[in-house]
Amino acid sequence: MVNQQLLDASEAALAAYGQFASKGVLTGDDLIVLNHDVAGFGESQAKKFSERFLITTPTFNDGNPSVGSGLTSFDANVFSGRATDNLDQLVIAIRGTQQKLEYPSDLEALSEIAAFHGASSQIVAIQSDCGHGQLVVEGEYYKGIRSPSISDSFIC
Repeated sequence: MVNQQLLDASEAALAAYGQFASKGVLTGDDLIVLNHDVAGFGESQAKKFSERFLITTPTFNDGNPSVGSGLTSFDANVFSGRATDNLDQLVIAIRGTQQKLEYPSDLEALSEIAAFHGASSQIVAIQSDCGHGQLVVEGEYYKGIRSPSISDSFIC
């Protein structure tokens, strides 16, 4: 992995903590405060990331019964490259949990990790939601756009 790819992957992992209500161009404000946490991107870092990536779909939240199962706090963001070296590359950044105390929350995931050595309900959510077309990209199910390529990234 070259330096820019490593930087993109690490910044996408941080951006996974954002809650993005709509698709399109990210603003510095979207990235500086992530999920009500002021420990997000620095101003120059946010500007550079927003120049390299678009948010391709609003944040997928499995805990929201209108789009997901309502049973886990699994979250994912899909970014699409907009620079010449990453144009149209999809990056699926998975946060895993919503960092809240009410159900569904991190507590269920932690208890599953302790009991089963993995957050089993979130693993099922990833397979069900991403694998069966619930994670929507650009108005189409992810599986319907194109087959994932070697240049696409899945960041957990």
